[in-house]
Amino acid sequence: MRPTWTLARRWLAVLLVSSAAAGTARAQFYAPPPTSLLIDTSIRSAAMGGAGAAVMWGEPGVWANPASLAGVRGIGFVTGHTHILPGVDDHQVFSSQRLLIGGGGLGFSFMGQPISGLGKAKIDYGPVSLPPFGTEGYSPYDLSEGWGVGGSPLKLAETFTRLGKHPRSFTSYGDVTVGYQSKDSKAFIDPGFTLDEASTYDWGVAARLALARWWGEDAPFRLDLSGAYSQLNTLAAATGNPAAETVQIDRTGVALRLSPAPPSQRASSPPSLPWWRPGDIPTLAMGLAYDHDLRHLEPGGSPDAGSDHYGFEAAVLRLLALRVGYVSDPDNPSGSIEGMTYGGGVTLPIGPWGSVGYQLASTPPFTSGTDRLFRQGWSLWLDPSRIWEDAR
Repeated sequence: MRPTWTLARRWLAVLLVSSAAAGTARAQFYAPPPTSLLIDTSIRSAAMGGAGAAVMWGEPGVWANPASLAGVRGIGFVTGHTHILPGVDDHQVFSSQRLLIGGGGLGFSFMGQPISGLGKAKIDYGPVSLPPFGTEGYSPYDLSEGWGVGGSPLKLAETFTRLGKHPRSFTSYGDVTVGYQSKDSKAFIDPGFTLDEASTYDWGVAARLALARWWGEDAPFRLDLSGAYSQLNTLAAATGNPAAETVQIDRTGVALRLSPAPPSQRASSPPSLPWWRPGDIPTLAMGLAYDHDLRHLEPGGSPDAGSDHYGFEAAVLRLLALRVGYVSDPDNPSGSIEGMTYGGGVTLPIGPWGSVGYQLASTPPFTSGTDRLFRQGWSLWLDPSRIWEDAR
């Protein structure tokens, strides 16, 4: 029979992960912070050391900053899968699914709300053995569901002008985006006990400055500097649990991206492109990102615990991406977490209308005494606007 932990040991693991993220413990009774809120759903961000709040290109990092939803174009379904205690209990798994829809400067995220079952962020603690026979009974879990929206007022204004006779560009020199995400978390302990843990929300802002404009409109490259601030896991006033507690995170980020001008933005007429390549994809793009987090338990405002996240990404067309990063979390009570992260992704185009992608990442463990985490996920994207343009 395969080994399983008792429910008490599984709940202890929940508290270990919670206290590691909170950086403190309190004597008075509160429900443990929802553990499914403490792990970023983005495999891409994980490979970049956890940085992503100010990354305004590519797949949005909604968990780090909901303002990134403003860049969604088309319809995407993104999944992730991680064994959170490898080498200790391989049955404990964090999984996530998210539906993304957007275009024209407005994007939405659906993760189990308002359509139940369509997306989630969930930690499964594995089957519990029922004494005295040792048969498998039920599987405790921690579940967070929610929805989010992000937008760019300038990009939306551009979209509306395209509907008329005089289209205009408002984002060639920069952009500003805002976002909001609402989440509800609950824990299934056993068939007779389900706990509504907390209702929380995230909000964020980001700004991009097109530095290449200093060299003129015909500059052969693109250089974008972006900054961001987000507040994550803020306890909602209307939460249904009076003993609710969360790990609130205040995140500040900065990012820099360099690429040659894509064919659609070159001064000269672009050459004939392969059937699978959109004209707005640069040949090579490189990006640097840095995030700094301050986290504390709410309510109560415990002392802040800080962590730093550094990341680098290089992408060839939209086919291959390589990523490396570093995470520094010296205030983690389970032991200082310092280490490199790395990973990448492979994307297969579906003509110019969409893509199928695979992402992977290797990161330091959440708690000492376990193996490094191997994280992986899949994505499927379709762009109905490109399909419509080609069909006309």
